[in-house]
Amino acid sequence: MNGFAGTGKLARLILRQERVKLTFWVLALGAVPAITAQSFLELYPTETSRQELAATIGANPAFSAILGPLRGTSIGALTSWRLLVIIGALVGVMAVLTMIRHTRLEEETGRRELLGSTVVGRHAPLAAAVMVTVAAAVLAGLIQAAGLVGVGLEVPGSVAFGVATAGMGSFFVGVAAVAAQMSPSAGVTRGIGLAVLGAFFLLRIVAESFGIGVLAWVTPFGWSVELSSFADEKWWVATLWLVGFVALGAAALTISSRRDVGEGLFAQRAGDSRASRGLGGTVGLAWRQHRAGLFGWLAGVAVMGVVMGSFAESIAGLVADSPQMAEILTMLGGVEVITDAFFMSIVGIVAIVVSGYAIRTVLRLQQEESLLRAELVLSTVVTRSQLAWSHLVFAFAGPALMLAVSGAVAGFVFGVTAGDPIDEAARIASAALAHVPAVWVLAGATAALYGAVPRLTAVSWAALVVFLLLGQLGPILRLPQWAMNLSPFTHVPAVPVEPLELAPVLWLVGVALVFTLGGLGRFSSRDIPTVS
Repeated sequence: MNGFAGTGKLARLILRQERVKLTFWVLALGAVPAITAQSFLELYPTETSRQELAATIGANPAFSAILGPLRGTSIGALTSWRLLVIIGALVGVMAVLTMIRHTRLEEETGRRELLGSTVVGRHAPLAAAVMVTVAAAVLAGLIQAAGLVGVGLEVPGSVAFGVATAGMGSFFVGVAAVAAQMSPSAGVTRGIGLAVLGAFFLLRIVAESFGIGVLAWVTPFGWSVELSSFADEKWWVATLWLVGFVALGAAALTISSRRDVGEGLFAQRAGDSRASRGLGGTVGLAWRQHRAGLFGWLAGVAVMGVVMGSFAESIAGLVADSPQMAEILTMLGGVEVITDAFFMSIVGIVAIVVSGYAIRTVLRLQQEESLLRAELVLSTVVTRSQLAWSHLVFAFAGPALMLAVSGAVAGFVFGVTAGDPIDEAARIASAALAHVPAVWVLAGATAALYGAVPRLTAVSWAALVVFLLLGQLGPILRLPQWAMNLSPFTHVPAVPVEPLELAPVLWLVGVALVFTLGGLGRFSSRDIPTVS
């Protein structure tokens, strides 16, 4: 039988299953560039106003480290600079999550084996997932290009913008396809895919922060910058995404053809003949399920802390290199103002990132339920509240630990040069911890959705994307305050630039508590299992 038999039918099945999630992703990713460009047109209609804006945001070290250099002051250049890297990360997340749902998760639940008993080729599920996900990325890119042309921007730059989105999505489809062959666990596979995305993102920040031009060509995020949409488009850069996608896809097919269905390239270690004492309770079981992810995330945020602290150190060094910069900083209040503003900006982004861990950890409950393992646990003396809290404790404590670690590492690295590493580590860690209540709001909202309406838990991921866009684009686009207030991260005190205010922190904690308790209450009374 042809190894790809049934690919078309499986692709239609995936489209039906993903019609809500992919529609949101495609429309959100597709519409944001045109909306942003139109806002830039309305807010900064003259070249002079755009030059002033460029002088302000282009001098922001956090923006430069994450987004790369600003190449020009046209509406297209501003839009491309502000969005391409962020949208590249989002389309990468979309690609990884969608691919894993329809490859590794299908095998873990046993549905892939059932499909294999019909007239379906060995490679059809993987090929169908690749087709649908790549098509979603390409469609988002087409909508972006059409929207940017529609608001009056140049056609070549608009097309280059869309090509970058389609290229990033396709590349990470390849990454996810290979990751899906690694481990029999969907959770581990998802972690591998997202870890690769995060590593590439950090590489681009390191390349920009320390002026390592060669390193920018190692990461697909660097390719988005080097494509130079709305500047001097380098069309040949697009072939890098294509080559990467083809190479990764070929590798995934090769590995898939040589491994057993339901297994991974790396075999799972056989368990002990007797369970340890720690597995005698729900918290011990949850620890076993979450520990690998927790340690991986902690390692990732620690690396981010090193990069943050090193770059903050280079900001302080600007004073010694430039008398003009020293004069400007003196007028603003000293170099401490700039470094504190940098830490405030970058720690806010780290908080958004670790919110993904919080959401994912809460949704482990849903995965346990859909795999029928929760029902087995609840058939013992374990109550629903005990089961839920055993996972929620990691969803709440994990992000707090990650933010503390990233802040402490960043402050320590910065303090080694500033002269007081211990105090700086404590100060920046405290600033990072100020974001914890906002992360808890997202965790609580996810728990509320899981408890009340499990089929809508994807809304929590959508909310995270919206909050990210509000934080990154809201101030520049001068969005109304009511729109900014929708994000819990808007209410986080501006530490370390300003003193800590307890009132907003307590309000955020209260909202998170209400969400969580409401979700647990509904979870205690609804049917189990619920098909999501």
